[in-house]
Amino acid sequence: MSTTVFDKWVAVSEDASNLAETNPTNHRLPNQPACGKGIATQVRPRFELLLPGEPIAVDIEFEDFSRKGEVYGEDRENHDQRGRPIWHHRIAWIGVVNMKCETVLDVFAFYPVDSNIKAKIPHAPGKDFGVKKHLLWSDNGAVDAQIVE
Repeated sequence: MSTTVFDKWVAVSEDASNLAETNPTNHRLPNQPACGKGIATQVRPRFELLLPGEPIAVDIEFEDFSRKGEVYGEDRENHDQRGRPIWHHRIAWIGVVNMKCETVLDVFAFYPVDSNIKAKIPHAPGKDFGVKKHLLWSDNGAVDAQIVE
């Protein structure tokens, strides 16, 4: 039986179905970038880059939103929050890579404008989470949130 040695892969046969031989050592680049001024690199998932049972790394950034009229009640233990808007989280950006650090998904989510919803990007002093309001516009390549979720 012949053996082909790659940088990190050792093939045990010349069988084309052997993933050690058919999985190249160079990284496969994203093939579906965002349109417009979007910076997302892979707006459609590339499941073909995943091996069965392969672990993935996921990073998610959120957008905070509140619904008009939805406030904390007077029975709230924290007195400072009583009567203030209730804020929820929804996906703003999600990135997924496989064990070879190949991008499986890198996409921003677009939510339709709703006059009853107030949305904001979370802020922490001195930190930038990479999500800007203009990146969440469909004109800049953000994908409908129903699809992303």
